[in-house]
Amino acid sequence: MLSWFRRKNTEVISKVDLEIALNTKEQCPCGSRLFYRGPAGGMALNVKCAECGVKYWYAPPFTPCTIDNPDAVYNRKHPLRLSEM
Repeated sequence: MLSWFRRKNTEVISKVDLEIALNTKEQCPCGSRLFYRGPAGGMALNVKCAECGVKYWYAPPFTPCTIDNPDAVYNRKHPLRLSEM
């Protein structure tokens, strides 16, 4: 199921803008390039933005989507760029 990302000012980010931000620019729509690594399986990876805290299912070239899972599953010691994961 695809979800929508809401910025703090409640502006809705489209699925296309989300895909461009994560898959092309390798950054969160909030502008941060640092993410915490979460659970992974196959070619998919769950990541959490180090700045705004939004969690994503990330598996390029597929369209990313927001997810909701416990914060305890993310390695918050070492934020990484998507290209390093």
